[in-house]
Amino acid sequence: MNVKRITILPAVLMFLLAVWTGTAEDAWICGKCGTENTGNFCVSCGQPKVSPTPLPTAEPTPEPTPEPEIWLCRHCHADNAFSNAFCRACGSPRPKADAEVFKNPLGELYKGMSERDVIEACGGTLPDKVTIDGHDLYTDFKYDSYGGLERVDLSINNSYISHRAFFQLIKDTYGAEGWSAEWRLDFGGGMSTVQSQKDFDGVTVSVWYVNDFMNMLRIEPLIDWGNVAMGRETVRAEKQKGPASAEYPLRLNGYSDIGAAFMSGRAPVKDTSGKWGFIDTQGRLVIDCRYDAVSDFWHGYAAVTVREGGVSKKGCLDPEGRVVIPVGKYEDVGTFAEGLCWVMEDGKWGCVDTDGNMVIPPMYDQAYYFREGLAAVKVGDKWGVIDRNGGMVIEPRFGQGFVFSDGAAHLQQNRKHYFIDKTGESLFSKDLPYAKDFSEGYAACVESLDKDEDGNFDFKVIDKSGNVIFTLKATMMGTYQEGLIWFARGGLVGFADTEGHEVIVPAYQDCYFYGSGFYHGYVSAAMDGKWGIIDAAGREVIPFEYDKMYPFHDGYAVGLKDDCVVIFEEPGGAADTH
Repeated sequence: MNVKRITILPAVLMFLLAVWTGTAEDAWICGKCGTENTGNFCVSCGQPKVSPTPLPTAEPTPEPTPEPEIWLCRHCHADNAFSNAFCRACGSPRPKADAEVFKNPLGELYKGMSERDVIEACGGTLPDKVTIDGHDLYTDFKYDSYGGLERVDLSINNSYISHRAFFQLIKDTYGAEGWSAEWRLDFGGGMSTVQSQKDFDGVTVSVWYVNDFMNMLRIEPLIDWGNVAMGRETVRAEKQKGPASAEYPLRLNGYSDIGAAFMSGRAPVKDTSGKWGFIDTQGRLVIDCRYDAVSDFWHGYAAVTVREGGVSKKGCLDPEGRVVIPVGKYEDVGTFAEGLCWVMEDGKWGCVDTDGNMVIPPMYDQAYYFREGLAAVKVGDKWGVIDRNGGMVIEPRFGQGFVFSDGAAHLQQNRKHYFIDKTGESLFSKDLPYAKDFSEGYAACVESLDKDEDGNFDFKVIDKSGNVIFTLKATMMGTYQEGLIWFARGGLVGFADTEGHEVIVPAYQDCYFYGSGFYHGYVSAAMDGKWGIIDAAGREVIPFEYDKMYPFHDGYAVGLKDDCVVIFEEPGGAADTH
């Protein structure tokens, strides 16, 4: 009996201790006997409660990074990060409020735009009407006393649509909210007017019932063009950030081609999307790559082409990218020369000046660019010559067009070549089977088409009296520039001086000529399929390792190597760019 009492007592004490020290909320399963317990010891076997190894604390799950807010440009509809103050695509300012995007049927219109800017914004031509849901509205552009755009009125005849239906059309097109309608009675004219207005962010649109015959939609831009222009300059400056280093040669990635030498401080480049723009001599993109074709800035202006639906539309820009001739305004556009550019209107050619004004009416069937103050024009099937004022200097009597060079023009008739002066008279009576233009007082020609066993002609260099200065065997010759003339022999190019000395022997596969040869003492040339630059003594200035190379002009040369554009500074420092 005594033994049994002693055995039971510890178990009772342990049970009481477990009950006293535990709660149901702290229940645990004994790992030895499987009994459920709430205290610090198992009630069955006395096994102490084992604290479980704490699970490692998980790192807090980071909050997902919110997508950056974007805003939609009201004009070009490009997406922009909310931090952008100006549209990354067109430079328009960010809306001040999250307003419904205004679907402007007339393109990018801003208050204060000049007529030329309006024409560009409308795609190159001023529309005489716009169409909304199948209804044609006729346009009337209103300008202030300074020539800046104030508003555009679009009207429609009530015989096509009632004023109530027209009002509903505008509500359906631009949204019903935000409009108000008010009946007015004009006691002076005795006619009722319905006016409704909706404010978009930056544009006010009003609907008017003008009279019994006309409804009007009025578009009034509120954002000032000056602010937009400043925004565009900000966007352009961001895009124009050139290389961090100002040391030459500068290397620019992201372009696939180059198009010409620097002129007016600009060189054409093609981006990887196949569009053309222009860089400056510091490698900055100053005119965005958005054109399908461009010329160089010959005479300070460049021709640009945009292809739409298989149709090429042309225009002209100045070196800052400002539009001089809007793309698509004319049926065809030439390039500026001596401040004038030929444009085609209704199948005839006329001239505009650098302000875009038509100064020579479209009346010619064909025309050549102005040079030395004169231009050849075609009237019917004959060519004559006019001056910069459009006055006929030489009556149409020639069978081909031509350009004056060094005071003379080179023509061909009945397989014979001859030269005329600026009065239309022949320089000399000699007829030639082949000739080149005069330059620096000399011209290359042949008096016979007989060749030697190597395929060379006896090229003659003559003066303006027809006197032969020297003879040189060659397959082809060019014109003089800086006292040197290029010639080809055996498939290679060399250079001769005004006395016929071969100062650079034929050694180059090809040469690229600004004008007709050397410029500032340099010319680009090709050897073994690669391009470089040589000086007038034939010394290598830039090694022959480039896929393309255009010579120094405006103090800089531009080359292309492995889709990298490289800009070189002219030895001795950049030359005068004028």
